[in-house]
Amino acid sequence: MTPCVVIPDNAALLLNVLVRLEVRCHHDSQAIAGALERPVLELGGQSISEALRQPIDVDCLRQLREVAGTLPLPR
Repeated sequence: MTPCVVIPDNAALLLNVLVRLEVRCHHDSQAIAGALERPVLELGGQSISEALRQPIDVDCLRQLREVAGTLPLPR
């Protein structure tokens, strides 16, 4: 697996993606793991974790931040 390389200017956006997921999933680590792996229509059917494994830029991070804040949660 190739690690996500983030330049310093984008580090805050990446952190915000992860914080949004944590808040959205009510700090439940299993729910967070599931949310990271769930395919998302807004990302072309790929998951947030798949998107983070690819070369990433500020536009991609902004899209991930938006998705992380609105991701539907399983009941």
